[in-house]
Amino acid sequence: MVEDDADDLTIVDRSIAETMDAIEAALRMDAAEAVLTSEQVIAAAGHKPTDWREYHLGRVAEWSQPRYRPDGRFVGLTLLIDQGEEAIQGRWQASEERYDDLGELLAAAMADDSASFLRGVMQTNVALAGRAAAQPELLPLLPAELLGDLRWALVERSRNSAADLRDRIACGNVLGDLGDARFNRLAQPVVGVCWYEARAYLRWLTEQSGLAFRLPSEVEWEAAARGEAGRAYAYGDRFNRLRGNTVETYIRQTTPVGVFPEGDSPEGATDLSGNIGQWTSSGYGEDHDKTAYPYPYDASDGREAVDTAATNLRVVRGGSWVNYQSFARAAVRGKNFPTGRGVNVGFRVVCASPIS
Repeated sequence: MVEDDADDLTIVDRSIAETMDAIEAALRMDAAEAVLTSEQVIAAAGHKPTDWREYHLGRVAEWSQPRYRPDGRFVGLTLLIDQGEEAIQGRWQASEERYDDLGELLAAAMADDSASFLRGVMQTNVALAGRAAAQPELLPLLPAELLGDLRWALVERSRNSAADLRDRIACGNVLGDLGDARFNRLAQPVVGVCWYEARAYLRWLTEQSGLAFRLPSEVEWEAAARGEAGRAYAYGDRFNRLRGNTVETYIRQTTPVGVFPEGDSPEGATDLSGNIGQWTSSGYGEDHDKTAYPYPYDASDGREAVDTAATNLRVVRGGSWVNYQSFARAAVRGKNFPTGRGVNVGFRVVCASPIS
């Protein structure tokens, strides 16, 4: 998308619908670019959407001004991350290098010395090296030493706050595909589990480990997020969309655990403000609008009873990628039925100390 900041561009009068079509064509790469006036961009950004498509394209228009340029190669993440006035350079532009197909890369890697070839790729694009290494036809050919080095490089990159957020997310995602016991799962947090399933897993984990695992109570969760200083968010008192995955971050999916290191609490807890909502052991009551268990917290008033009816809502904390910033505040009490499952709700594990 290009705004009318050059004299040699042909400016076309467009309706809102035509502006949306032009933006979509640029994103789909049906057109090389969308040439829009500032007025057209502002009108598209401020248009009240009637469906998800219009909402999406309106946000693309909003984020095209004044520094960032939407690029069809990154539609998988929906929108670019806007640093606004914090950007140290001018308008962001994507690299011209594309990797739409791993075929040529895999052929080169498997031809002769695959380990040396991938080490070379790691120096310039560790996420791409990880994607290639994770392919079933190449993974068995790679030495354990290379895979170990690659995993640690991916971990370091995904936790590097100075790295581009999309790159950190890509590195975190690749970790789940490399077949190591430490990373033999998706890099995103588990979602889609109800309160009962979370507790069943923790009972199993307790039996397997001999340690006492459980869900945190909501007061324990809030204490971890707010700390002794009573922070508004896990990382501080002012919201920052680049420190946690909420609607304002415009990623629209869960992100790998740990790709927002600047959003960690001072005590070292990750993803307490955004990404997924987290089940707690605490009850809320049966009325969505009025809790049966207000603060101050009293563990003996029935809120921690586990044998209540399924109509007794359970407290969910932390906000998520589908919630606005207000839900990511450490003091906010979300709630859901214990039978509920969603793409934005998971849980955090607490291990109780064996020392009483």
